[in-house]
Amino acid sequence: MWVEALDLILQRLKKSNLDFGKIAVVSGCAQQHGSVYWKNGSSKILSSLDPKKQLVDQFVDAFSIEESPIWMDCSTTEQCKAIEIAVGGGLELAKLTGSRAHERYDGPQIRKSSEKHPEIYQNTKRISLVSSFMASLLIGGYACIDQTDGAGMNLMDIER
Repeated sequence: MWVEALDLILQRLKKSNLDFGKIAVVSGCAQQHGSVYWKNGSSKILSSLDPKKQLVDQFVDAFSIEESPIWMDCSTTEQCKAIEIAVGGGLELAKLTGSRAHERYDGPQIRKSSEKHPEIYQNTKRISLVSSFMASLLIGGYACIDQTDGAGMNLMDIER
């Protein structure tokens, strides 16, 4: 769905007769707590995009999980509990990452994916947040995760 949305925007801009050569900067924003699972081999797809083809057609085999878990998913209660227990409780996790574990966070979502679908997880090269995913499509390579977005995953040691 994310790729189709970008395709739609680009098609509408093209139909408006916009001179793409005059674009100096592209900016965007995305919802927090959503992740995209890039399949092994996806970097080759990203680096060899054809501007004459729709993005959706070029990314058919790029993702190990077709539907991105987003902030509305609350199916990771087990994983949240396990993460908190592993570090000595919710308060300790909050000291370490800035927050207790929450179902919508990407850390528990990634843990769930690795536990419930290990074969899919093993075929995953990289996990992007939605914000860095859209940037990846535009730059033709994996974009870094923004530090503030990354801090909301329950994975980052905020003191380092």
